[in-house]
Amino acid sequence: MNVLPYPILLSYLDIYKDKLSDLELFIKDYNSIIKLDKEKPRFSLTKRYSKFPKYQKFQRSSKYVKLKRGDNVWTPKIKMEISNKIKTILNKLTEHNYKKLCNKLLIEIKSLDNLSVFDILNKEIMEKCTFDKEFHYIYIHLCDILWDSTDIYNNYISINNKTDKYYWNINSETTVYGPFNTKEDLTKDVNDKLSYKSKFINYFISEFKKKNIIYKEIQEGKIVGDAIYKEKIKIQSILQFMFKLHNCDKINSTYLNQIFNFIFSENIVTHDIIYLYNSLPILNNYDNINYYIMLFKKKINQMELEKRIKFFADQICNLSTNTDKEEELEYDDYINIYIKKNISLEGLLERLNNSYEIILSEMFYNYQKYQIYIDIIKDSYNKELLNIDGIKESLYTIIQEYDDLKLDIPKINIYFVNLLNELSKISDTIICDNTLITNINNFIEETSKNELYNMIISDCNAVPDEVYEMISKESV
Repeated sequence: MNVLPYPILLSYLDIYKDKLSDLELFIKDYNSIIKLDKEKPRFSLTKRYSKFPKYQKFQRSSKYVKLKRGDNVWTPKIKMEISNKIKTILNKLTEHNYKKLCNKLLIEIKSLDNLSVFDILNKEIMEKCTFDKEFHYIYIHLCDILWDSTDIYNNYISINNKTDKYYWNINSETTVYGPFNTKEDLTKDVNDKLSYKSKFINYFISEFKKKNIIYKEIQEGKIVGDAIYKEKIKIQSILQFMFKLHNCDKINSTYLNQIFNFIFSENIVTHDIIYLYNSLPILNNYDNINYYIMLFKKKINQMELEKRIKFFADQICNLSTNTDKEEELEYDDYINIYIKKNISLEGLLERLNNSYEIILSEMFYNYQKYQIYIDIIKDSYNKELLNIDGIKESLYTIIQEYDDLKLDIPKINIYFVNLLNELSKISDTIICDNTLITNINNFIEETSKNELYNMIISDCNAVPDEVYEMISKESV
């Protein structure tokens, strides 16, 4: 590297200043900013400014008057503390201690004095309902004791007695309600106006009604990755939780009417059909179901549906609405009944509509019970209740919907290859054959296809040589 001698470098200095006179102006302005920043540092907590006084007082403009906080105002810190208390209790809930902890949470809520706690509680319960579907019955119990408590609001209101009449107002608010002749009348009015039950249900319904916005944002790429799965599960869980509340007689049909009216007020989309298919079987004793299934049929008659979605739609249309029928459960519930040996294998398959698609789909969505589903397939095959050709056809159907399923089940490539290995043990029939590879080529997008091929090559045990060659050509 060549370095200019110092005398020569200085000879160019005047030329440099003439050419770049703006530099001096910049340095002048920059120094003035630095001087001001030293007097009133913006980042006094950083290492650079740690030498400056921490408690230097500055003159506040008389134009701006700081508002005085009320005595009962909730700061972000207080809200966070309350949220953490609620989360701590909810996280400890189990099938053995939930009654005790639900009562503990009720006592905690009664001890507070700002209605914002109920907004926090709504969000935390919804978060739990989204990912703890097996604990829905616990959250229904929690709702029940919160809704039935007649003194839950005592700390949130003030009561006044004037000339033998009773009045009340929300703490820190000026609106006064009354007069009431007795405290019982006042309590009834408080519970009617502040009704946590109404707030809770309206919150759940309002969150469900965001589904169309969520669909749009997914299509536009504004919601991506794991967030897609979370949003879909949230909508599904809200629907199922509302149905379960209705089944337990905790809410009346009016709220379900709101949900169904919203669903059918616009064009039905694929996700709606999936949600209804997964949720309607758990709904019972709902008088208006015939009417809404009729609306559903009219809507789907105007749609062109893919094979998998059409299957779901047909199942919805064929739902029996006889109120004397056996109580409908979720497919996973029937699996649990079968595990406890309270239902035969034949009875289980009948309740699963003898459908390969249902069995495989439930297996992918409930992979923690993977081996149970494999045993069901194996036993059904050995008893000639299911045949391997039907299972292969179902695999092709899953491949056709693979890209959509991957949004809900990110590890489906692993699950799919494990299934191929298990099926190859059950039957001598070649599962991973040319037809399966052709379906993969035709229906799965490039990135997902290559991921699946890599899994098949590395982990699949029973792949014929010609299939390996076919995969190698396609994945180049």
